Amino acid sequence: MLRDNHAVLLGGDLVELHGLVEGLRRSGVEAIAATLSDAPAQAFDVVHLYNAQLPRQLIRAEREVRRRWPNAKVVVSPIFGRYDLTAVRRAGDLVLALSAARREASIRVHSRGVSRVLEAADLVVVKGRAETAVLRHAFRAPRPTQAVEVPTGLWVQDWVPAAPREPREHRGATGIKAPCRAVVACTGRIEANKNQRGLVEAVAGMEGIGLVLIGPEGFHHRHAEATISRGRQQLGSRFSWVARTDHDGVRAVLAGAEVFALASYLEVATATSALEAAAA
Repeated sequence: MLRDNHAVLLGGDLVELHGLVEGLRRSGVEAIAATLSDAPAQAFDVVHLYNAQLPRQLIRAEREVRRRWPNAKVVVSPIFGRYDLTAVRRAGDLVLALSAARREASIRVHSRGVSRVLEAADLVVVKGRAETAVLRHAFRAPRPTQAVEVPTGLWVQDWVPAAPREPREHRGATGIKAPCRAVVACTGRIEANKNQRGLVEAVAGMEGIGLVLIGPEGFHHRHAEATISRGRQQLGSRFSWVARTDHDGVRAVLAGAEVFALASYLEVATATSALEAAAA
């Protein structure tokens, strides 16, 4: 089940969901990805709900699924572990700390509703032990017998590495105009937790190194706008932003880079972008 804003806010959860649908189809199982409003009226055996970072949407979706398809099994993938990060004063390096008060307040607000959905699910699929620990700490759920850990993965055969080429021949997809000794690529929504701004600062201090950011704006437009602006100011023609592209486009950009950087302050589970870079 797609989240309502899937068309305007891309993310790893959507990559995984579409990968799951493709995997089921390759295994001979009829499967679709759709929002509740777009889902056909046919009967379903299983309905898989993604992303409890949007608790109100998840609660509403679970209720509607039970109403429409009372005989269907409900599977939930929480993808939940987004703690607020608060920067404390700079002393040489930027030190980051979890804001305990804000975190606990957020947990209290969402705990009851999300816990109810997790407990009501027939199965909870989590991305690994770290996410299981977060869920049990924050929501006292899911039950050990109810949860299945499925690590993040991708279809390697769909990510055949490009043949080695001279750098000048494959820089085009990156959008980097300046001659560079090497190009660094970073894939992900442009948002504070992904720390692309810190990556811009780091690359700006490296002579002859380019940086390409691959991904749309995140939840906060101003932050994304400021990050892109800083990249253009500090790196000039050594900087490029590829806002929206399909998987073929991502592969082409990664083929034009020598280095992949995952600069996030926090990733609860293995980042899909890191796997894609390794495969490419």
